[in-house]
Amino acid sequence: MTTATDLPDGSVTTERLLLRPFTLDDLPAYVRIRDEASVRDWLRSPDEPAAVIAERSLRHFMDEWRTRGYGPWAVIDRRSGELVGHHGLRHMPDFDGETEVLYTLTERVRRQGIGVEAGRAALAYGFDRLGLDRIMAITLHDNLASRGVMERLGMTYRREATHKGFPVVYYAIDRSDWQAAAV
Repeated sequence: MTTATDLPDGSVTTERLLLRPFTLDDLPAYVRIRDEASVRDWLRSPDEPAAVIAERSLRHFMDEWRTRGYGPWAVIDRRSGELVGHHGLRHMPDFDGETEVLYTLTERVRRQGIGVEAGRAALAYGFDRLGLDRIMAITLHDNLASRGVMERLGMTYRREATHKGFPVVYYAIDRSDWQAAAV
């Protein structure tokens, strides 16, 4: 199990990562990540420039932290100090107000366990610090890598759903299952 340390500003550190709220200083690096072909493919970004999408997303993430006290984190590689993606929790009004764990990583750091490491920290934050009863995740049917991360986090497939007009799979983990797995 990944050990995480909570910091007062909502940041969390893990063995390899600093997970912290975004700032506008992150925008240039985040634009590069959102402009990667594989990121655009999986996120089904509208036909807008990556800079527009990245800034809108980053400002939304920052607003979530201001209004809810949680949101997606900037994922920082602790060795290099480089932004490598986003990961964390967000409120999902179109899913009855549930909280989603969501993530996007730059292609060159995938398949290194970073998504699972950050995901465990996000689930711990949601269940232990925020007191959530359930955390869900969605992805496109054929995004097997994302489904693998969800399953390694202990999330289970629950149903088919639709999000922004796309068919998705819905996974979730309940607090009781999270606590049982931590024993």
